Amino acid sequence: HKSAASAVQGYLNSAGFESETIDTTYDPGFEDPGRQAYATVFNDVIMKNQLYGAQNWIMDLQSRSGPRYAPCSSPKCNTARKHQFRSAVLRRRPSLLVTVYYMELLPILEIAKDLGNLAVIHIATDMDTRMGDIFTPSTFPVYPRFLAGIPFDVDQSIAAAFPLDRKHMFLSGYPVRKEFLEPYSEIKVRAGKAKLAPAGTTVLLVMSGGGGQVVPWPYNLAQHGIGEPLHIIVVAAGNLEVAAQLRRTLSGNVTFPDGRSVLQGEDRNVTVEVATDPDAQLAEAQYLLTAERVASLMDACDVILTKPGGGSTAEVAYRGIPAIFDVSRPLLHWEQFTVDIFKARGRGLSFEGEASLRPTLARALALGRSTSLAEASSGNLLDPGERIPQAARAVLDAPCQNCRPLSSDVSSDPPLSGVLHKHLGMNECCAPGVQNVGRLFLDAICRLGLACPSECMHDRFETCHLDAELLQQADSQAVCKNTFAAARICRVLASTCARIDDLRQAAMW
Repeated sequence: HKSAASAVQGYLNSAGFESETIDTTYDPGFEDPGRQAYATVFNDVIMKNQLYGAQNWIMDLQSRSGPRYAPCSSPKCNTARKHQFRSAVLRRRPSLLVTVYYMELLPILEIAKDLGNLAVIHIATDMDTRMGDIFTPSTFPVYPRFLAGIPFDVDQSIAAAFPLDRKHMFLSGYPVRKEFLEPYSEIKVRAGKAKLAPAGTTVLLVMSGGGGQVVPWPYNLAQHGIGEPLHIIVVAAGNLEVAAQLRRTLSGNVTFPDGRSVLQGEDRNVTVEVATDPDAQLAEAQYLLTAERVASLMDACDVILTKPGGGSTAEVAYRGIPAIFDVSRPLLHWEQFTVDIFKARGRGLSFEGEASLRPTLARALALGRSTSLAEASSGNLLDPGERIPQAARAVLDAPCQNCRPLSSDVSSDPPLSGVLHKHLGMNECCAPGVQNVGRLFLDAICRLGLACPSECMHDRFETCHLDAELLQQADSQAVCKNTFAAARICRVLASTCARIDDLRQAAMW
């Protein structure tokens, strides 16, 4: 999340915004011993020891009790956590709030409304957008100054944003570091690969994950190989023990044509090294790679073995290198979601252990390079540096008169039945010159016990360019099977059809 936040800040600053990043776990003003202790356990215990099954169990247990945050509208309700957010906003007086962490989006929307209709953008940092974890079919955003960025043009990601309305979504691209948005240069890549390994050598990049997890696969490959020259480059992510353990285990050494000394395993066709930053001033910093260095390695290598975290896989998608994922133990729910999409789109494969590692590696090499996963339907690369500032300007310009943040917050609205009576008035409902717009709306109204005495509505809706034929074609019975869908349709009616897009979305729901 820190990397994503930094990237978004860079995009906005380049577009003329003034922005500041807040770490809502550790920054002053957000002190919470319980929250900080959980963050330490998650990063230093669960992630480093790959206890993903335990984390999934915790999340499944939490989901049974519903979303973590219930609606808490001012002035009737407040929490210590909301007060922390509110204080931070009041000190800085922003016009726009941008989040890259989904879990606390609900209270942030409420605070944005409380403090003057501030605009809000959420940028999802996983393919699994997980909006269903924080919103429900009865409590979802209706705030007109809110947009959620979907990182990739993938149907599964859009579906995972339910119950958000499509009008509150935009295709943002993933907030990768700017180095990963640079154009791919075949000439530069050839020169880079020539420096990495002798000609004819397959080069495998192994990303060990956040904090530098120790993974067994470089050792397995160094022992038995793949039947042809293979050079393995391990990214240690600052974990000095990764390099030390490789040196202890792989006793052989080979000098490459450029004079670089690398390790060698039992299989003489396999060489291994830990990636370093050639410009590092301190020995302990040599394994902390710059974004430019990681991007150049992805370009020069033939295939990557990586943990399917949101940021890592996004960078893989933007550089176009084929990927293989280790599923020998349970993955985090959202990581399995990502693996499934990579496999479905032909950009990655998974293996379940040493027996399937080598054939999977061979098949992944055959996938070739492609940035299709990070492209829009037009075939152009999704550029978050352009799309996120554009969305920021749009949401800042959105009107918000008597608006509310959540569907369940009716404090600023008159009763729905009163609104319907006002706009559809019983005397007007079957006035001369009316147009039948189909039973879809009427079934919804009747479902809520707000029946109109006729199957027709006043022609004022015709002035809103209502697409009556579209609505007539909709399956009204299917739509009205749940009160949530019916209530949404009636809300569109009550607003006197402000936008035809709203009505079409209601018909789709």
